[in-house]
Amino acid sequence: MRLSGLRSAYVEMIATRGQPPWGSRDPRQAVNQFYAFAVPYVWIANDAQRERGLNLVVSEVQRIPASSVDPRAKNYHWNDLTMGLLGALDAGGDTVVLTDGSKIIEDIVTLDDGLRRIQYRAGGGDLPIEDHLGTVDVFAIDDRRSLVAYSTEIEPAEMAEAFHAAIEEAVAAFRQSNAVAKAK
Repeated sequence: MRLSGLRSAYVEMIATRGQPPWGSRDPRQAVNQFYAFAVPYVWIANDAQRERGLNLVVSEVQRIPASSVDPRAKNYHWNDLTMGLLGALDAGGDTVVLTDGSKIIEDIVTLDDGLRRIQYRAGGGDLPIEDHLGTVDVFAIDDRRSLVAYSTEIEPAEMAEAFHAAIEEAVAAFRQSNAVAKAK
């Protein structure tokens, strides 16, 4: 990074299986490849959108299921996201969220406007969790800004890592949806 001169950059490192020799379809014969690059950081939202928030659309297009591609690994098949984004843009949205079609049973445990807290419990359904208690707290920083804090307890504990990325996306979507609501 220092040699590139970039002060704000997106850095990506990719290890691929590579391709097998011509005429073979045997992935065991593939030669692994490594790619790395750095490009100037670019926001997906312009200045005005970042100020007012993004209009988020939850798409009917489903994300590729975990039974097809392990969600802990990067998935470079973007057709699902592209189709969902095109639908969101056609509907007047700025960006999109895809669901994975999983079903889960959730109950609201706490909904307290005074504390600015929502707490829910989830379990059963399609996901292999015994119990999940999620808490979202919103702390006022000043008249225009808030801090959203999310905490979770999950059993089995091995599921925590798998839920981490989904929880981060949900908090980001909550923040963006709240910004859109305030702008209206």
